[in-house]
This record gives sequence, structure tokens and C-alpha cells, in this order.
Amino acid sequence: SNEESLSTEPTVTVTMDYDRTLRAVYKTIETRTLTVASRDPDSGVTVTVSPADQSGQSDGTTQFTRVYTKGTEVTLSAKQSVGANQFKQWLSNGVPVSTEPTVTVKMDYDRTLRAVYLPILHTLTVASRDPDSGVTVTVSSADQSGQSDGTTQFTRVYSKGTEVTLTTVQSIG
Repeated sequence: SNEESLSTEPTVTVTMDYDRTLRAVYKTIETRTLTVASRDPDSGVTVTVSPADQSGQSDGTTQFTRVYTKGTEVTLSAKQSVGANQFKQWLSNGVPVSTEPTVTVKMDYDRTLRAVYLPILHTLTVASRDPDSGVTVTVSSADQSGQSDGTTQFTRVYSKGTEVTLTTVQSIG
């Protein structure tokens, strides 16, 4: 066959000075799927995505997918905090890739990027004076470890915003 390449553009002009056969040759474009997810919360997190994918879609709310040409570099940005939870890291297919809320990945294979959030924690220290120890205190809410009541001095760890009521006896001895 004596085929010659006329153009790599979708439009070509030829002069009909002899019989011609024109063949349009298509190259398969390899694509890769990006799944954007989140943990704590597991859904509802807005993530900015750049550039737009093959369908013109970019930003989304977890969980969502975007399809890119193989090799495209994609930048994702998650919020620093969601509710009472703080951004911790990005995982790519389960492997930590960044502790910054903005990350860039190369779409050389299908990826799931997950924005991981953790609750903001605060420590409550319960103490007493005269006596300095041994006072039983009832605590209304169990902490992160499931602990509540205690005997002074003790600590409990709570998520930001948790309301805790402490009750003790009126007098000792």
C-alpha cells in the first residue's frame, strides 16, 4: 500500500486531480479514572479539582469521579476543616501522599484520592483540693475512649464542642 499521511488535523483539503481514497485513522486515547472521596465525614466534602476532566467536570462533593487522559496532572484542594473535624491527609489508593489540603497527582493509573479528617480534640482535667485526690466525680458524657466518671485527679478527651456536666458530692468527711 502506498498510503501517505496528509494531516493530523480533523479537516483536510485535497485537490481532485486523480482518484483518491481518504482514510480517517483514529488513535485510542487511554483514560484514567479519579475517584474523590473523604473520611470523617464520609461524604459531603467539597473538593476543587483542576483541570476539568474529559466531560468538562471539575469541582465536586464527595464521593465523585472524574475521567482524565492518561498522564494528566490533576490538582485537588479540600477544605482545612469540615464541621468540628480538621484536615489530616490525602490518601491515594490507601497510601498517604500529602498532609497539605492541596495535592497534585499524575493520572498514570486509576486512583482514589481520599481527604481524611480527624476530630479536633480537647482534654478535660478534673482535679480537687482539700482533699487533693480521691474525690469521686460523675461525668455526664463518655469521652473518646468511652470513659466518664472518675476519682480525682483524672483526664478525659472530648471532640470540640462536646458539652460535659460534672457532679460531685457536696462535702467530704
